Amino acid sequence: AGERERLTRELAKLEQDRERRIRKLADPGFLARAPAEIVAKERRVQAELDEAKAKVEGALGALAAVGREGR
Repeated sequence: AGERERLTRELAKLEQDRERRIRKLADPGFLARAPAEIVAKERRVQAELDEAKAKVEGALGALAAVGREGR
């Protein structure tokens, strides 16, 4: 139960960070003003957040499956 709560909190944080990056990258003003290196970095970080989010979701799914099997 503790691990599930920790993963759920981590997932919420990842989703917030990811949404913030998506909004920033969707802002035409940011894209027009920011240097290309910064935009590329933001895109890389968003991709890393996507990967981390998928891993946490997978871990939560595995915990849920173990919980169902244990019943």
